[in-house]
Amino acid sequence: MKHMSQTDKAKAIAWKLEKVPHKVIASRLEVSLSSVARLLAQYKKQKGENIPERKKGTGRNKKGSKKIISIIKKTIEKNPFLTSREIKKKHKMSLDDISERTIRRICKEDLNLPSFVAANKTLLTKSMKTRRTVFAKGHKSWSKKKWSKVLYSDESIFQTIQNRKGRVRRKKGSDRFSPKYVSTYVRHPAQLMVWASVSSQGPGRLEILKPSETITAQRYVDVLKKNLKPSYKKTDTNILLQDLARPHIAKLSQKYLEDNEIEVINLPGNSSDMNPIEHVFSVMKAALLKEDTSTVDKLRRLIKRVWRKIDQETVAKICGSMRDRMSEVLKKNGSYTKY
Repeated sequence: MKHMSQTDKAKAIAWKLEKVPHKVIASRLEVSLSSVARLLAQYKKQKGENIPERKKGTGRNKKGSKKIISIIKKTIEKNPFLTSREIKKKHKMSLDDISERTIRRICKEDLNLPSFVAANKTLLTKSMKTRRTVFAKGHKSWSKKKWSKVLYSDESIFQTIQNRKGRVRRKKGSDRFSPKYVSTYVRHPAQLMVWASVSSQGPGRLEILKPSETITAQRYVDVLKKNLKPSYKKTDTNILLQDLARPHIAKLSQKYLEDNEIEVINLPGNSSDMNPIEHVFSVMKAALLKEDTSTVDKLRRLIKRVWRKIDQETVAKICGSMRDRMSEVLKKNGSYTKY
């Protein structure tokens, strides 16, 4: 059973004053009946002057002097990716009698540094950050209305997924490699490349390439010929935003864009956080995780279905964040943003 916090104690006392039975109070707070009875007895003994505090435990004191805490703090400040084992190994002498569990406890309780899953971003060099900053400065004054005329486009890879089963019931001593007990998966799953476009008015067009087909300059031109004008018409846009992928900036692609007088915004390299369609792709992939996409045909069919059902308000909200994205890039001097 958990210990009651001061908030829980206040609730218990309030319920008691409302004549709620002890058993019900214990159930609501998920504590033992004896804990509730003991609390209310203490409260009565103190004549309701204040909420009873928990008595200090009689167990042994926590390990971790100020010196030890300081060593751990400085080590983490230098490298926040170190594990408790690595911290202990780094200071064999000073932390000899300190367990890894104690190091984790010090990090969490004394230093307020709990462990989190690290954000995963593509590497940004100094020159990349500079280009991102220049781009953001050049577009920071764009109004919401002007951004509404931009069609955000890109490609993304969608893979067939075999859901692995983590646990299985079988008798002790039985063959764990018997086919009926083995969870199987494909080492190199089939995949489909998808080109898509969105705007603050909602989704544009989507095209799914053939299995294992990649985008080339010629294929990119073909995709644009087929999908760009219909996407412009559907979303009331007239500016194409793309990244600097080689097929996008190849001579063949550039000639097509120039010949057809297509206004283009080229994003700096490694700037997926500045292209809202990447967020839309993430929404789609999250939705597909709930479906059976074990074959290419199923995957293709479900991509189309998810695209048709994608919430237009969500897309509009994502695409309407461009002014905030530019501000965030400038605020971070071209470095990683929350997008």
